[in-house]
This record gives sequence, C-alpha cells and structure tokens, in this order.
Amino acid sequence: MIICNVIAIAIGKATIQQPNVGLQLPNSAMFGGLSHRAMLGTLSLGHLLGMGAILGLASRGGGLEAGAHQRGCSPVHAAVGTADV
Repeated sequence: MIICNVIAIAIGKATIQQPNVGLQLPNSAMFGGLSHRAMLGTLSLGHLLGMGAILGLASRGGGLEAGAHQRGCSPVHAAVGTADV
C-alpha cells in the first residue's frame, strides 16, 4: 500500500497542472510541494492502486495466510508449526 501511495504521489506531481492551489500542508516540502487538495487526490488514487494490488496478489495465492487457510489452521499456528486443537 505504501509503495502504491508513493507511485500515486509521483503520478500526481507529474500530471496535476496546479498542484499548489488551495490550502497548503504544514510541511509541504515533505509531500512534494502538493497542496491539501492535491495530496488528498493522490492518496485516494494510491489507495485504489493499493487495494487492487492487494486483491490481485491475494487472488494469486501464496503467503503465510493462504497456506494456513488451506491446512485448516490459523496463521499464528502455521507460523509456529502447530495445528488448531
């Protein structure tokens, strides 16, 4: 999700025509000089990208949680190698 938000901020900086119009953030240099409105828009896009990435990777399977679900035990028990009692 964090990587998707960073990508969305980069896309926003490159494509928003007036990124400094409106209410400014307290430390706008930390956020690439974007205004409050531009930052909300880019982070919304980043969350949409992140949601798609998470759902896409989850549908492919793999990882600790997917393996635990297939074995019928919780992820905590799968991490320590024990099964549900």
